[in-house]
Amino acid sequence: FSAARAVKDIEVMSREHHSVAHPQERAQVREYLIQRLEGLGADTISLYKYDSLVGPENRHVVYTFDAVNILAEFSPMTPSQDQTYLLFVAHYDSRYSQPMPKDTVWSYGAADDGYGLGVTLETVSQLLKHRKDWKQGVKVLFTDAEEVGMEGMKAQWADTLAGKKVFDNVGLMINLESRGTYGPVLLFETCPGNEKIHKLYSSAARYPYTYSLTT
Repeated sequence: FSAARAVKDIEVMSREHHSVAHPQERAQVREYLIQRLEGLGADTISLYKYDSLVGPENRHVVYTFDAVNILAEFSPMTPSQDQTYLLFVAHYDSRYSQPMPKDTVWSYGAADDGYGLGVTLETVSQLLKHRKDWKQGVKVLFTDAEEVGMEGMKAQWADTLAGKKVFDNVGLMINLESRGTYGPVLLFETCPGNEKIHKLYSSAARYPYTYSLTT
């Protein structure tokens, strides 16, 4: 794994603000991610578009926007009929406007969630070196409109005709998200039934940290 290669991706994606208020800049980030996934050799890349979403609620401003989620699939060299997948998730929209005492600021999305995008791309590139040994496949879901209330993921989950099927054969999902802009990387949230994941994390990470007050 190369943090330097991940940073190169982050530098490209964080050149401009790309929140739901910046549709053209967000589209540029989306196209870059599609090109990177194609370059990695994804078997399929699917786009899930959801029109006229609204958010965030109870904030200083409300936006109406379209969201486009990106799904890439990488199957084992010899897939099985009941093939299961490891799913990586990260979002590619940056934080929308935030009023401050002297100004209104916008995020460039380098940490939140350029970090998750860059780490995912680099991780998949390393996993692909061992593809001949895969038993599970790998899926990558880059979601849109996360900052305004996870609207992109909510729309995907509510899309029972096509979008929700993305999760049907997923054995484990890892969401790479940013909380804060400095300090060590922490496991800040997990769900019940993940005792084996805790053991793997504590044995594999050089400095494994998590605690109940992280969020």
